[in-house]
Amino acid sequence: MSPLMRRMMRRGLRATTRRVLRGSALIAGSAVAWAMIGNIRLREADLARIRAATGRDPQELSEEELKEEMRKLGIKELKID
Repeated sequence: MSPLMRRMMRRGLRATTRRVLRGSALIAGSAVAWAMIGNIRLREADLARIRAATGRDPQELSEEELKEEMRKLGIKELKID
């Protein structure tokens, strides 16, 4: 096999590997970007907003208190299919 052909094959293999790793990083990133409290799914950023507004950890709030804070702050429940 010529050196040129070997170089072309390596480039394609590296690009494919990078593409696959980048896709799995996105999947892993989205898996930790939301949390579930009771039956309510929220993004981490929304949890931080609730924590700042109430001064308490959202997991310590009752479901009614959590829904009330979400309504006050305009936060919608995260829908994941």
